[in-house]
Amino acid sequence: MCITEYDEERTLNEIKEEWLAEGMSLGLSQGIKQGLSQGKLITLIELVEEGMLTLVDAAGKAGMTVSEFEEKAGFNYFQQEFPHL
Repeated sequence: MCITEYDEERTLNEIKEEWLAEGMSLGLSQGIKQGLSQGKLITLIELVEEGMLTLVDAAGKAGMTVSEFEEKAGFNYFQQEFPHL
């Protein structure tokens, strides 16, 4: 084999391995970010439920409107405060 020859199958396998490694790294990074975001939201929800943080403050810390936060949290704060209405 001379310098200009190459093993096409080996080259393609090396490229596939590189792409796979990049994809796995990117997926892991995105998974970590998503997990941290979900953990933060869960903590904020728990703090609101325990009365340690207002809904408005929690929504602000989550970077959401109160309506968005309520939707993500799965509750309506107004109904919790005034269930007879």
